[in-house]
Amino acid sequence: MGGCQPKIIITDQDKSMKSVVPVVFKESTHRLCMWHIMKKLREKVSYQLFQDEDFKTRLNRCVWNNQLEPDEFEEQWGKIMTDYQLVEHEWFSDLYDLREQWIPAYFKDFSMSGLMRVTSRSESENSFFDRFLTPHLTRVEFWVCYESALEAQRQNSPN
Repeated sequence: MGGCQPKIIITDQDKSMKSVVPVVFKESTHRLCMWHIMKKLREKVSYQLFQDEDFKTRLNRCVWNNQLEPDEFEEQWGKIMTDYQLVEHEWFSDLYDLREQWIPAYFKDFSMSGLMRVTSRSESENSFFDRFLTPHLTRVEFWVCYESALEAQRQNSPN
């Protein structure tokens, strides 16, 4: 990094990263990757709740909204937690406690909302292609698998 420390380090919720980032990058701010957090939703809520489009829409509008102020976020979050009986849910309680590390409303002092979306978009694409590709493919196998992945993406694209 040429002797310069980055302004922001974005990682998943790995405990070792949480402890090492402030030690190694003393001048950097550590944030959590929203995409990694939201990817866990499927395993943290019931199947019925995960299938509830209203719930997912409201949660995404609350979490991904870089226009909200902290008090607006907290109001929306609280209403979602109440409406879906999640007030006592351990995972959501933990996320709320960590809100200043991953919710854009709490770090408006950094011009990084675009970075969060780019990082999330990159993670999403990596996750998608990982379903089709492995590190040990030959070039020909890679291209065949890559084409299959693109075809799958085209078929699932809302046109």
